[in-house]
Amino acid sequence: MNNKNFKFPDTSAYNFVINGLKEKGISLEDIADMAYDLQSVFFDNLTKEEMMKNTIKRDA
Repeated sequence: MNNKNFKFPDTSAYNFVINGLKEKGISLEDIADMAYDLQSVFFDNLTKEEMMKNTIKRDA
C-alpha cells in the first residue's frame, strides 16, 4: 500500500463486500459453517461458535 491515507480496516470496502454477499443470499453464518466444515477435519475441539466469532473480525 502506497496510499498514506489508507486506513485499515476500510469500512467502505467491508460494507461493500458484506452487502454484496447479502444480495446473493450469503450470510456470515454461512461462511462460518463452510469454514467449520473445512477446518474441523484438522481441529477436533473446534466449534461452530468459534468459527462464527472468528469469521469476520471487525474493529471499525
